[in-house]
Amino acid sequence: MHHYLVKDISHYCNVTLLKYGALTERPIPFYDFSFILDGSMTYYADGVKILLKKNDAIFLPPGTIRTREAAENTVHFVSFNFTAMEDAFFSFPLYMPNCINANIRKLVSLYPPSHLSSFYYTKEKCINMLNYILLELAEASKLTCNNEHVMKILHYIEEHITENLTLQTIS
Repeated sequence: MHHYLVKDISHYCNVTLLKYGALTERPIPFYDFSFILDGSMTYYADGVKILLKKNDAIFLPPGTIRTREAAENTVHFVSFNFTAMEDAFFSFPLYMPNCINANIRKLVSLYPPSHLSSFYYTKEKCINMLNYILLELAEASKLTCNNEHVMKILHYIEEHITENLTLQTIS
């Protein structure tokens, strides 16, 4: 795996919307990595409905036929449309429930909610942020388990690692 996965970002947003419009159904020419910090959104990937809730993500490769339903609910989401380095390899599933951890949430909180600016240094920061997030997700995927309760415990421990953890608080 290449240490630098992302070649270029064509779109980045970190926004809270009170309502949002639909995305027209079409094949995408880029990778789309989007995740929910609060609220929910409904996407379709190649006709499969995906309801994203807090800490859920989608990872759509180029060629995926993507659409999104319009809704009138508040949502805070982060989205990246990007191209990858020629030797980059991704093994993420289309839908990644509860994968956004405390480190990723903290990192995106450092970037002001906005759309990508055309300034070079801003684009470079976004590329570096996305590289970090993708590598963080790849590392976290090594700790996966089919038991959702075990995964919740692992996420809780990660988010509260600096606190005094007891079996009672974890349970």
